[in-house]
Amino acid sequence: MRKLKICMLTPDYYPKFYAGVGVHVYNLVKHLKALYDVEISVFVLRCEVIVDQQPRVFEAPEGVKVVEFTGNDDLANSELDYFTYKWTRNNIVALEYVANHLKEYDFDVVHCHDLFPVWIMDFFRRKLNIPVVSSIHARSADVNKIEDSLRGFLCRNSDACVAVSGKLKEELENRYKTTGIRVIYNGVEACKNDEKCEKEDYLTYCGRICSTKGIDVMLKAFSEVVSDGEYKQFSLKIMGTGELLEQMKVYAEELNISDYVLFLGYVPNEEARKVISKARIHIVPSTYEPFATSALEAMEENTAVIASRVGGLQEMIQDKKTGILVEPSNAEELATAIKKLLKDDDFRSQIEEGATESVKEFEWPNIAKQIFELYLEVVDNAK
Repeated sequence: MRKLKICMLTPDYYPKFYAGVGVHVYNLVKHLKALYDVEISVFVLRCEVIVDQQPRVFEAPEGVKVVEFTGNDDLANSELDYFTYKWTRNNIVALEYVANHLKEYDFDVVHCHDLFPVWIMDFFRRKLNIPVVSSIHARSADVNKIEDSLRGFLCRNSDACVAVSGKLKEELENRYKTTGIRVIYNGVEACKNDEKCEKEDYLTYCGRICSTKGIDVMLKAFSEVVSDGEYKQFSLKIMGTGELLEQMKVYAEELNISDYVLFLGYVPNEEARKVISKARIHIVPSTYEPFATSALEAMEENTAVIASRVGGLQEMIQDKKTGILVEPSNAEELATAIKKLLKDDDFRSQIEEGATESVKEFEWPNIAKQIFELYLEVVDNAK
């Protein structure tokens, strides 16, 4: 078989990541290149800004061609400063570029990551008859929004559709009245440090600061922890940005815990892993979470995880064996779990050791193998 030529469509990619999808695609590309004879081109269609007519074309690490449609948020505070308008317009701009470069494309398979590049995906599928694999990373949009409809379109019009957890597969099939969605989990990079880091007196959170992430619940729980004199030496490091960042800073002040909470903003993935590796506990307090890569990263870094009993978190964590699961939006239960792990070193060590072993099935070589085999299946079926 000739070298497999793969097109990745993503809203986010190297070198600056906006969200978890970009980190996922970057690592998938890296491991596919390391393991198989493939040629990969990545089309990045930024969804958070208004893109320029001409993309930035460059070569990323591992010899990957990147065509990045990016620009500036020059609609700020205008009537068109509207997320759905931005990525819809961006698709039109990018699609015109793709159509004008038809002769350059000889892909065997297109992999579309979630809904934002869907117009380009549809062009490749219908105009060029290239088979499509789609990965759905969430179904967070309300049912009356166009984002929801486009995820349904992806599920029904891809040659193979992947959900990043069993819970998300069930949710998608029920919502869109479809079947046959595959489950392939997000991957995690193996820990680079063979020796365990010495733990410091802080807890961590890493992710977007938005309504589904339960940051307010975590802050409330942490305020209950530090109000107990036994835990006053501990701090909470929050890594990430999002629309609720300033509101959560105000809430921390209202709870009188500003001196204990550090909002670190955007932290590059490698640096975030280092911060997590030294934490006593990593918290994932989401109210909705199809998957949470930061939980896997903490498990790899030998840091005990407390997570909400929602979505894919229930599939990666065995309660009280590889982490602790708590009810979402329950600050009291979360505070109790935090105190338990901080007070009982032996129990926390058992959690850490169990997690370090169980997380191996999620490491990237295993995930990349499943994705590559799916590509071959789709290409063979198209023939």
